[in-house]
Amino acid sequence: MDENHKVNSLLADMKSNEVMFSYCGEFSFAAINNILCYAKEDMISRNIERRVYKRVYAVLVECLENILKHGLVKGDALNDTTEGALVVCKNERGYQIKTGNFIQNSEISQLMEKIEKVMSFSLTMLKEEYEYQLLNGSVSDRGGAGLGLLDLAIKSNQSISYSFEAMDTEHSFFLMEINIK
Repeated sequence: MDENHKVNSLLADMKSNEVMFSYCGEFSFAAINNILCYAKEDMISRNIERRVYKRVYAVLVECLENILKHGLVKGDALNDTTEGALVVCKNERGYQIKTGNFIQNSEISQLMEKIEKVMSFSLTMLKEEYEYQLLNGSVSDRGGAGLGLLDLAIKSNQSISYSFEAMDTEHSFFLMEINIK
């Protein structure tokens, strides 16, 4: 796909959806806190039904944490940040949360395997696996207990899509879209 086609596709997508808010740049705990505060205020001002608001907000929290925890780290040990992008849209079907961040190419196959495994579960199996991980899972070196993808799949009714754009021989840009009806 050439660059012009990618840009035109992105612009068409943005026009067909109501972009509620977006962010592109460095992700840190402070940036995430600011994004979440803005998102909360924005959704309240739009009078989004409470049940839907809670699901969108929970998915947004998980997506932002994933960017920070699993994105390609830049900076020193005291000021770790990752670069990424976030777009939250509303359309006739519901809400879309689109995220992107850089990752090591060596992590792609493991990430694909995890996503595909989660997407192969029934909703009942997802809930059972979530409960099992909650009770028996161990915390990884990145601070997760294996609940994030399960939670995203449950809250979005398994409406998750993803892709990888190769940047160079060592890095790719991981794109993920979660739809909430």
